[in-house]
Amino acid sequence: MDLVKTTLGAFLGIALTIYVVSQHEEQRRREAFAWQAEQSLRFLAVQEFSRASIAYRFGAYDSTRDQLRGLLSDHSAATRKWRTETYPSLKFAQSLIDYSFPNGKEKAARLDALTEAAGKIFSAHNAAPLFPLKKMPAQCDNKEEVNDAWETYKAQRGKQPLRVLTLRETGKMWEIYNRECLDSVLKAYDNASAKLAFYLKNNLR
Repeated sequence: MDLVKTTLGAFLGIALTIYVVSQHEEQRRREAFAWQAEQSLRFLAVQEFSRASIAYRFGAYDSTRDQLRGLLSDHSAATRKWRTETYPSLKFAQSLIDYSFPNGKEKAARLDALTEAAGKIFSAHNAAPLFPLKKMPAQCDNKEEVNDAWETYKAQRGKQPLRVLTLRETGKMWEIYNRECLDSVLKAYDNASAKLAFYLKNNLR
């Protein structure tokens, strides 16, 4: 009887040990899978941000040049693409970062800075057609000032369409506008983008 009890006890002990070990291993596998999935999502977010931020930046350049010429969205493929494809892609990339990286003040600050910089590019882009008309606001990247300048222009000119500049006319004017407005706005965006990219790199662990 003692032998049976000893054998049974040993068997139960072994079975319990195997069960505990297997549960521990299963938990480890689950944690490893969750970590891998989390890292994969973060890598995807970084790749998407890298692609979208560059596309937004360079798309803004081409689109703004068309705007300055007087080629508004109805007649500019660059502007249509920038507004309907490139900008939504940037917003998606920001949402993906917000979802996949840990919450914290630094992440929020970096995302807010990028959003603000992207918004200033949008304002400078909208201001561009006003430059040949000598109707530019004091700050070309200030949304409120740009909107006010457009309202003033529309009140004065009614529905008269903008004149489309020739490429020759555009050249010198674009050079000045780029120097006086767009270049500094793009540099501010590049700076915000680089700081967010640095944050993402440091959190891919």
